[in-house]
Amino acid sequence: MLEFVRVYEAGAEKYFPSGGYEKELLNSYSAGVDALKKLVIDPPLIVLVTLANAKGYRLGIGSIAHPFTSEPIPFDRDVMLIPDVQVESLDRRDIDVLRPILDIIWNAGGYERSLHFDENNNRKQPR
Repeated sequence: MLEFVRVYEAGAEKYFPSGGYEKELLNSYSAGVDALKKLVIDPPLIVLVTLANAKGYRLGIGSIAHPFTSEPIPFDRDVMLIPDVQVESLDRRDIDVLRPILDIIWNAGGYERSLHFDENNNRKQPR
């Protein structure tokens, strides 16, 4: 089992850094896959993501513009258990594995999907 934990400290306003957590999650997944390959551990593997103490936080979207809402809605629960993703091949791109997880978190923040990636799972350039 590989486990990665990241704690974000709240400032005066509770914003969850959308770009930062996505980057950290993708990097952690990639590092975990590299470790599994070195240890010659074969899939399947299950990817689980949980957000703890999330209630009241909003996605920090920075300079990303969205035409339908000016402000992300706050998460409505303390613990957000994101449905797991089963990985059958360690050769899949990290974003292809994690995109469903990212989209669920964005959905909880009031958006249809992550605004950092296009429909082909390519990272969008900041405006």
